[in-house]
Amino acid sequence: MCDLKPEASPDNGAWVKNATACWQLTRADHERCEITVLSLDGDARHDELLNELQKNSNNPAGLSSYLQKLGTKAMITNRSQSTPELAGALAEMPQVINSVDNFAVECVDRFLNAAPGGERFNDIEQASFVCQIGKTTGWLRMSYKVRDFLFILAIAPPNG
Repeated sequence: MCDLKPEASPDNGAWVKNATACWQLTRADHERCEITVLSLDGDARHDELLNELQKNSNNPAGLSSYLQKLGTKAMITNRSQSTPELAGALAEMPQVINSVDNFAVECVDRFLNAAPGGERFNDIEQASFVCQIGKTTGWLRMSYKVRDFLFILAIAPPNG
């Protein structure tokens, strides 16, 4: 869900019903977001994403490469409003993802090993990276800040 005015009523922003994984793109000075769905409830793509995360959960370089591939594919797929600023941010995104690869591995490991309904961990926050796991939903949310843009990967938990 993209709610760019969280203090207002929930009729702002956007959401995708039945999505189990997506990339979101927001910009600090815009009241809009883009959501690119990676998988829907009931489709095999969600399990494939989780399997790739599991496969790379102890491999910072492998996880970074996979996240870059997912992000690049999502942003290319949904490029209706491309600007020079966004192009620059997209060019820098791999470097930002690589710079926090150890934190991403820790984040993914905690997500994959979280007990359903169990205690959640404190968010991981770095200058260009925030990792959160929803306390109620168990959703993984990894945010990468590049220039004025936030690239956010959101994934439902296994069996979620």
